[in-house]
Formats: sequence, C-alpha cells, structure tokens
Amino acid sequence: MARSPSDLTERKGPCLSRPRPLAAGIVVAAIAVLGGCEPAPSTPPADAALTIAVLPFEVRGQDEGAEYVGRAFAESLAAVLAEVDELEGTVRGLHSEPRGTLRVSAPQDFGRLYLCETVGAFAAAYPHLRVEFVMTDRKVDVVEEGFDVTVRIARPASSSLVMRRLGRCERLLCASPAYLAAYGVPDSPAALASHNCIEYDYAESNAWSFRGGARAQTVTATGRLRANSAWTLRALVLADQGIALLPRFVVHEDLAAGRLASVLEDALDADLDVMALLPPGRHVSAKARAFVDFVAERLRTEPWWHAGESGRAGDAS
Repeated sequence: MARSPSDLTERKGPCLSRPRPLAAGIVVAAIAVLGGCEPAPSTPPADAALTIAVLPFEVRGQDEGAEYVGRAFAESLAAVLAEVDELEGTVRGLHSEPRGTLRVSAPQDFGRLYLCETVGAFAAAYPHLRVEFVMTDRKVDVVEEGFDVTVRIARPASSSLVMRRLGRCERLLCASPAYLAAYGVPDSPAALASHNCIEYDYAESNAWSFRGGARAQTVTATGRLRANSAWTLRALVLADQGIALLPRFVVHEDLAAGRLASVLEDALDADLDVMALLPPGRHVSAKARAFVDFVAERLRTEPWWHAGESGRAGDAS
C-alpha cells in the first residue's frame, strides 16, 4: 500500500540528526511515488528530507534519471517501513493477532486435498485477516507476485527466499493390478522401457531416478499419455493405462485398498520436500508465521505425513 508523505515525516529520531544532502529531484520523486501527490519542483520539506536521509548514499544534482531513482528509492523505503511496522507491532503488542491481507499459493492437487479446509479453518481462527488463496501448478514468483507464503513441492535449491521445510513428499511408481497382470511387473529400472510410462507435464524432468549401489540410474519416462496434474495421473493408472510417478498423499488410500500397487519401491529415489517459501528478509511477518505454523500442525495429523524441520535461505527455490 502506498504511504502518504505524512507517514515519512512521523519517523524521527537520533539516527536522523546528521542528514546527508540529497538531490531535491530525487526526494520529490520519492515522495510523489509514495503519496501520489504533485509537490512543487522546489526544495522538499525539511522533515521529508531528514527522513529520507537515513539511506546510506548521496546523490548530487538533478538529471533525467531523478524520477526513476526516486521511484526505486520509494519502493525500497516502503518495504523498510512495512518491516518497521511489523517490528513495532511485535514489540508493543499492538497486533495481538495478525491483521491485513495474507496471499498464499499452493499446488493444485495438494491444495485441493489438504489446504482448502485448512485455509478455511485458519480464516475462522484469525477474523481480522483477509486471505487470498491461489492454487496453481505454475512455479510462481514469490516476490514479484506479492505472495506472503508459497507452498511448493520440490527439491531444495539455492535461493534468497526464506524456507521452512514442512515435511517430505514420498513418491511412488504406481500401476493397477490389472495392468501389471497384463504386462508384467518390472523387476529393474531398465524393464520400464517396455511399459507405458505416463508423463507429468509440470515435472522439471520426466527422468526417474533410482539408487543403484555406487552409481545412480536414471530412466526417462516415455509412453502414449501425458497429464498436467497428479489427480489425472491417478485416474489414468486406475484405468489400467500404465505406470506413473505419484505422490503418496494422492494414492495412499488406493494402495491400502489394493486398487493400486507400487513397483520398484526399494530402488526409487524420487522423494521431494514440502516447503513453505516466504519473501526474503530478516523478519518473518506475524501473519505468515501464523499461517505456516497452522498448516504444519494440521498436516501432522495426516497418516502419510513425514514431518520436516525448519530452514532458511539456501535450502529453497
């Protein structure tokens, strides 16, 4: 949310007693961006100049780039002030419970099966929060798209995002008993070449990895079918159409009931992490922390769940 010029001037203190000289054009541009006002192209108010002086750089003179620099400066300053608001609320106890808007994204199948009811329960528990819940299998940009929390199922990768590992997503190669009776049970990864392996559209790679002693083995899934959701993959294997790599959370009931069987389970190396990703920063907002804690607690009750440990940047993507 854009801040008014008055929001800038109310933050004063000893740290502002030695202002650094900034170009008037830069300051005016920054104030205009934050407040949507049209200040006169003269020397900005002293209070505004003092507030903006906290940044450790110095710009002299005006040029055509002043507005661009001012806009970038204003956006950065607004983010800093939002973080200060969060810290002040924590220290003073002004926000005993989270407030504002919480934006969350999650994969379609995982979200539909396990997060929709959780989001509803969370909203009921925190009535002062507005919750925007987006389900998509697309890899969203957490920062650019303004998400407070993104649930992602993937392998950890280096990133500036803050990550909390919620648990492990075990994946299995599954087929129906009827399919295996007709085409045989593969007894090695190489045997998959003679099977109809159903591909997943959103996978970074349809190369299935297997443990093989000192050296890992990879088999590329090939077949006549391709789908863009785990739920569709499940439907296809239940229809005796082939073998698919599926999360246990999608098929655990089918496996228990005997509708599906897993193959090469001891050799398969395909597990992923279930992660909560948050925007980079030293402080996690109260609303994001509350939501992640709430989800983690609810997931612990699932019979297929493997609890994880929390982590930070460098373990997320």
